[in-house]
Amino acid sequence: NDLETALKDVHDLNEGLSGTVRLTAPTVAGRLFLDDLITGFAKEHPAMAIELIYDEAKVDLVTSGIDAAIRAETLLDPDTYAFPIGPTQQMTIVASPDYLAESPPLEEPADVAVHSGVCFAIAGADKLAPWVFAGTDGPYSVMPHPKIVTNNVTSILESAKAGLGLAYIFASSVESSLADGRLVQVLEGQTAALPRFSLNYLSKRNMPPRVKAFVDYAKRYNP
Repeated sequence: NDLETALKDVHDLNEGLSGTVRLTAPTVAGRLFLDDLITGFAKEHPAMAIELIYDEAKVDLVTSGIDAAIRAETLLDPDTYAFPIGPTQQMTIVASPDYLAESPPLEEPADVAVHSGVCFAIAGADKLAPWVFAGTDGPYSVMPHPKIVTNNVTSILESAKAGLGLAYIFASSVESSLADGRLVQVLEGQTAALPRFSLNYLSKRNMPPRVKAFVDYAKRYNP
């Protein structure tokens, strides 16, 4: 396999950019920015193919055959390279009107601790994404009692609409639901923005031309 890859890379150098770039990313990255980035890259390099698998699980870059992974900073592989990609994401907390009518009041982040929550599982149900708030001494986390745990943003949104608890979610994901009144924003202005995603890859040395082309394009991408 290594020999075939090396021969393909030599062919790429001699014939121009071609081949397949293999990527993995969490599902939410697609809607937020990655689908747009891939479209631009594909148009700029029409002889290249892209395999993009959306998967919440962390993939081993060494053994999987994946060229690069889009990940949160906390999931980067050791001894690899990474740089920020995509926009900073503002988070918000929402709930259905029915849930809020029957639940304790929410006046400050500490109040979240007595509520039910629809929580995002990072790498399994035993590791939940923290709910991060902006404090005078820096970001801090307050978690609700997990009522629903899932690794799918659409499921989080639907569970919140069904009145199953508070949801901590990308602000861009709930605009239409806030507009039609199915969800209500709470603790407005008190959540902290999340860091940008990172593009994680193995090595700067002996990088296949197809991967270098994608890395170079991603560094220039400005959503």
